[in-house]
Amino acid sequence: MTGSQEFISAAVPPPQQQHSPASTSSVSSTGSVGYTGVQSRPPMVPYMGWQSPGGTTHFTPPDFQYDACYPVVITPPNGTTNVENVPAPPPPAMPPHCVLNGGEQNSRGQQTVHFHVKAGEAVSLQLGGQVQTIQGPATVKWVSMNHEPPLSLPVQAPPGHYVQQILDDNGVLTHFILSENPAYPAAPPFPNGTNANWNNQYYVGEMNGGGGGGPLPPGPPPATTCPTFHAPQQNFYQEPRQMKSQNHKRKYRDPCVKGKSTGSTSPSLSVQSTPPQSPVKPRGTGYSARPRRGGSSAPVDDSEESGIGIEHDEDQEEKELYIEILSNIRTPKVPEINDTWALLVWTPPVSEPGDAKFESLKPIASTDLEYEVLISDKGKDGKYRSIYNGASLDCYLADLRPNTEYHVRVHATLKSRNLKGGASDTVSFVTKCTVPDQPQPPKLTQRSKTTLHLRWNAPADNGKHILHYKLEYDEGSGQAGHFVPVFEGRAKQCNVSRLQPSTIYKFRLAAVNELGASQYSETISYATQGSPPSQPLPPSVADITESSMRLLWSKRPCDDEFTLQMEDPKTGHGFLSQYNGTDVEHTVTKLRKNTTYRFKLRAHNEMGASAYSSDVSYTTNPGRPGPPPKPQVKGKVRSNSFRVTWNLPADNGGSPITVYELELDSGDGWESVYRGDSLEYQCDALQPGTSYRVRVAARSAGGLSEYSESCFVTTEPVVPGVPSPPTLIDKPKAMSLHLTWSGPAYDGGATITEYEIDMTSPDNTTRGVYRGRETECVVASLLPGRPYLFQVRAYNRAGFGGWSEPLEVISGAGPPDKPREPKAVCRSGTAVNISWEQPINNGAIITGYRLEMARVTAPPPPPVDSDTEEETELEEEEEEIDDLQDDQSEVYQDESDEDEEVVEVKERREHEQLCDKEPTQEEAETTKSLPLRDIEWRLAYTGPDRSTDVKDLNPATQYQIRVCAINSAGCSPYSCNVSLETPSTPPSAPHTLTLTQATATTLALKWKKPGENGDRISGYNVEWSGPNKEVRSEPVVSRKLTLDNLKPDTNYSIRVQAINHKGKGPLSQALKVSTKPLPPAPPKLECLSVMHNSLKLKWADGKSNLGTNYILETENAKKVWYPVYHGTAHSFKHNKLTENTEFRYRICASTEAGQGPYSAPLSFRTCYAPPPPVKVAPRVSAITETGCLLTWNTQKSHIPGEAQLHYKVMVSRPRDDQPSATFLSQADNQLRVDSLEPKSDYTVRVCAIRNPANNHPPIPGPASPATNFTTLPKSGPSVAPLAAVATSSEAASEAKRTAWTDQEWAVVILSGFAVFAVFIAMLIHQLISLGTVSS
Repeated sequence: MTGSQEFISAAVPPPQQQHSPASTSSVSSTGSVGYTGVQSRPPMVPYMGWQSPGGTTHFTPPDFQYDACYPVVITPPNGTTNVENVPAPPPPAMPPHCVLNGGEQNSRGQQTVHFHVKAGEAVSLQLGGQVQTIQGPATVKWVSMNHEPPLSLPVQAPPGHYVQQILDDNGVLTHFILSENPAYPAAPPFPNGTNANWNNQYYVGEMNGGGGGGPLPPGPPPATTCPTFHAPQQNFYQEPRQMKSQNHKRKYRDPCVKGKSTGSTSPSLSVQSTPPQSPVKPRGTGYSARPRRGGSSAPVDDSEESGIGIEHDEDQEEKELYIEILSNIRTPKVPEINDTWALLVWTPPVSEPGDAKFESLKPIASTDLEYEVLISDKGKDGKYRSIYNGASLDCYLADLRPNTEYHVRVHATLKSRNLKGGASDTVSFVTKCTVPDQPQPPKLTQRSKTTLHLRWNAPADNGKHILHYKLEYDEGSGQAGHFVPVFEGRAKQCNVSRLQPSTIYKFRLAAVNELGASQYSETISYATQGSPPSQPLPPSVADITESSMRLLWSKRPCDDEFTLQMEDPKTGHGFLSQYNGTDVEHTVTKLRKNTTYRFKLRAHNEMGASAYSSDVSYTTNPGRPGPPPKPQVKGKVRSNSFRVTWNLPADNGGSPITVYELELDSGDGWESVYRGDSLEYQCDALQPGTSYRVRVAARSAGGLSEYSESCFVTTEPVVPGVPSPPTLIDKPKAMSLHLTWSGPAYDGGATITEYEIDMTSPDNTTRGVYRGRETECVVASLLPGRPYLFQVRAYNRAGFGGWSEPLEVISGAGPPDKPREPKAVCRSGTAVNISWEQPINNGAIITGYRLEMARVTAPPPPPVDSDTEEETELEEEEEEIDDLQDDQSEVYQDESDEDEEVVEVKERREHEQLCDKEPTQEEAETTKSLPLRDIEWRLAYTGPDRSTDVKDLNPATQYQIRVCAINSAGCSPYSCNVSLETPSTPPSAPHTLTLTQATATTLALKWKKPGENGDRISGYNVEWSGPNKEVRSEPVVSRKLTLDNLKPDTNYSIRVQAINHKGKGPLSQALKVSTKPLPPAPPKLECLSVMHNSLKLKWADGKSNLGTNYILETENAKKVWYPVYHGTAHSFKHNKLTENTEFRYRICASTEAGQGPYSAPLSFRTCYAPPPPVKVAPRVSAITETGCLLTWNTQKSHIPGEAQLHYKVMVSRPRDDQPSATFLSQADNQLRVDSLEPKSDYTVRVCAIRNPANNHPPIPGPASPATNFTTLPKSGPSVAPLAAVATSSEAASEAKRTAWTDQEWAVVILSGFAVFAVFIAMLIHQLISLGTVSS
């Protein structure tokens, strides 16, 4: 049948799956399918498909019987058989009126048989033990792959029928199965008999381009798809075949199949050709990816659906084999189909028996398999969803829609390896039809007193057309479940007449098709029109509150709506509507308490409104009264009683107030104190100074009201009790006592606001010393050692209480009185003598004094460090030089007299003045005093003496002094401040004497200005001494000095002192410096090596000239010297020079003493550059017994305009250090060497020789790499002495014939690559052309 697929038989399901016998399809790489006989008889088709006019192939269960007969067109299998020793099955029974068109042959020699079954007819075909009944209209194609001409199909006609065959001009053989009915013409008997054996392999399918010829009845055209079907297989694991076909290995290709075709399905299923859902693979008892004859191998992709690529490990081949087995799952079957559910069954995947590649795999246990079921209701190419995952081989598909086409496929998964196979072929099925859906209730479109016009919409018919509708009603009886038909027909509307006016009728609707009636719709009620309702009964009351009433009334069949009206007698507006609607109750809200209201009711329907009912009156309940106003205090509040009064509440709740309840709260909770009808009450037996809360509530028939707001009342207090006597907290002090006491036991009902303490002094005078809220105080300003009496009393808003018992206490000793101002006498500019008088000791002996001193004038400015400030001071000093010169004629006072002079200190205040008085403006201007907050006191003396000498003071500085006395009680206050000013003194020693510059004969010095000590500095005196200890001095005015005419490299000690009108100051610290040595002489310059492009120079000795820098200069073409080296090295290589050129150099040395003179210029000349080396070894050719031909690469001279280079050839034995022969050649690149010894080894080298101008001797270059060669053995007389001759034209031509240059070799190699590339391009182009033609 096909060239890429074997004929197989589908497996029979296991016993537990007998409910799902479904056939399985198989697809090869070319899309062809077929059967393989594996039993003792040919394969049987369990269900033979038929094609409807829409192109869908259908299947009918085998037990489905038809009485009619349909024309059938059959393309029989003809030619030789493919099954060996297989008995032929009986031919299918052909009913009458069936047509078989056979013998159609296409371009490839295939034979096609068409089965045509007319509409309303059926045909049963038997193949083996299976019988297939086909219901028309249908067209089924059978194709035979034999190339023989069409033959007659052996058909066994049933009793009462006969077969007639007609061959038309197009080669189409038509078989007519006719009955013996006289309406059909008689036909000759079947020429081949009725018991012909069918022993050829075939498959049931469809083919493009098929069609019958001859006198055929009109029927549907053949479909374009090629569905294929397989007989069931006997076992899950294949058994060895008992019988093999003779042509088992013959392969055929189905020309109508261009892709994968779906397999056969179960009864009532619709199978169509769909795109492949899994890798293309042959469907049979096993899966094989090996290439088939006549077709390509089945490709297996690595998509997620096929399972390849889920996990990547080393055993990829084994995974692929398992995936092949998992992908070989048969098409699932649907043996049971209902309107909303279906049963799906499938078989496990199988492997191809006899295939060696599966023998190494372990058998797959059924418990290791899981299956996933995917379903789609959007077409075969629609989106699929997973509905089942498990190990079972069947599942029920529930919640389906009737008369709906579904598409299902199955995946197999190997749990242990996490491998998932490809999907099975898609099985399609259509759920059964069923009764229509439940319709919606009918809608009322029009009504009158005796008719109701109803209309409804058609529900879903669920696959069968709705035949009619059934409308029922209850005849207006109102009985539950009582309905009688009122309409039955195909119309979707009905006019129900002969009804009673003002009557309610219930209706329900059902739809009926050929399968039965649907459920009835929901019951709906409609009423006919009638007269207005009669007067209703008045409403009754169900519930009454203070502000609402809930009214009830009854509803009659003729009542649709109601109107409730209410009259409020206080408003005077009459009856007003309160409710309009269909409810039978209503709650009226927002009513007043204890008020009577009147109500009446009226009913409505479509015909009008009834008369109002009789009036009815109802009264609301009385409510709780409102809270009374806040109680008020009446009269004066006393310490033990008060009277409260209150008013009536604003709202009495609709009934009069009968009782008032008064409650009182003193902090322990509310307590009822009064109950009566009075509006005031007297509260007695209260506590003084206590806060009370009062509230009142009113009671009526409606109940007790809320309590009023609380009124706060506080009774008047009384004076407090007597406090406890005062006591001392600490030990009595000389000037103060720290007292404390406790409050009284009873505060009189009010908070104690303050206490008062009276003190009785030793002179029997009493005065108050404290008044405040605290219970302790400090009484100060006492006299030491005196007796005192203290009493205390408490006070509240009622007044003072009684005095406590007195406390008698004696004060302690105190510190001394404040001393008088001390006196100061200056001894010098840095020392002063201070004395003071003894103060009153206040009962304790003075044990010592404390003297403190503070500097008032600002300290001298800090030393000037920056150059800018120093220059400013120097400018000021230069301005003062002229003034100092005028003062040189003056006579200084004798310093000794000045030291002995006693300067009296001017006291700034008299003793009788206050010491804290501010100084006068004139005194403030005379002294540059510091602000008071900047004065810092320091201890100058402590001890029992009343005088002391203070030293280390600053000259010309103002100070303040003070003193205090100390005894066992403490320190006295400090005395008043006394000011003093120290006299001026000679200046201080200069500081920061530094060396600014030093040479071999000079030293430049500078220093910082010292303190003037109250007098301006007039000059400085500089002293220095050398190694001979001779001291010399020089006066200067400025603070800079340069000492000259010094000895080189000599140490000096220098000191400076300042001078003012008071005399010379101390010398500064000595500065030890030394002069620098003289600059060094230039070293001797030598040339160590001379090259053509560099000169290496050397000078001095590195060991004897450490720390010396050298400057090497050269002269350029413009006669200008410029440095080429500056450093501490003793040699320098001057590179990048020109050959045969003279260069001039000079050098000098530089040390800390300075830079020395340059040496005399010296001239050095570079030499000639050697010729370039011959980099390639010479080539030896034309070797003879006594000579050879040498060639080498020529070199170009790097000097433009110079003559060409000559070459020197050196020939030597391999073990000789010196060349045994040397040959000179001109500018030629080859040389013929003769007179060599036969059969001897030689080494040859070549070097270039440069001949400079100016009669300079030749300059040889480096030798080339060596070339070894051996002369030929001797064959003639002895050779002449070794000699070299110039090559002739013949030798040159011979060398050219035997040796190629590098350029020639490059051209040859490039040409070869070009030819090879062209050949490859032509080959690729030819392969592409062949591939395009083949596809």
